Amino acid sequence: MDENEATVAAYETGIAAYLAHTPSAPSALARWLGALAGDIFAPGARVLEVGAAGGTDAGHLRAAGFEVIATDAAAGFVDYLREHGFPDAQRYDVRRDPP
Repeated sequence: MDENEATVAAYETGIAAYLAHTPSAPSALARWLGALAGDIFAPGARVLEVGAAGGTDAGHLRAAGFEVIATDAAAGFVDYLREHGFPDAQRYDVRRDPP
């Protein structure tokens, strides 16, 4: 197992702990992008969020008017996303999957 596989495996076993320690507020980047919705980006512009984890930033971007494609390399996070408002969440590994 290489270090990237080990990282994803660690996320798979630590999803509950990760979510418990994740801030509920969106990141500064998500807030900045959300503020650009409608000014620079057309309403409904598509955003691919890589590593959506619990969906905090994805939810903020969706509320700002973007169509968000939430993804994560960890299957457990994809399951969580699907159960919490992102039924189309997808598993996506930037090292292996085509863009």
